[in-house]
Amino acid sequence: LEGNFVVVEEMKMVLEEEMECYEMEVMENIMSNILSSSNIIINLNLFIY
Repeated sequence: LEGNFVVVEEMKMVLEEEMECYEMEVMENIMSNILSSSNIIINLNLFIY
């Protein structure tokens, strides 16, 4: 039983690390989307004026 517990704990550690990497990638994608969309808005404003 103790051996299984250790394996489960190690799996949790790996999953948490992978989730952190995934969250970082998602945040970067969201940030770049926001930046590119705000650039489009700025360009539209310049175009209108």
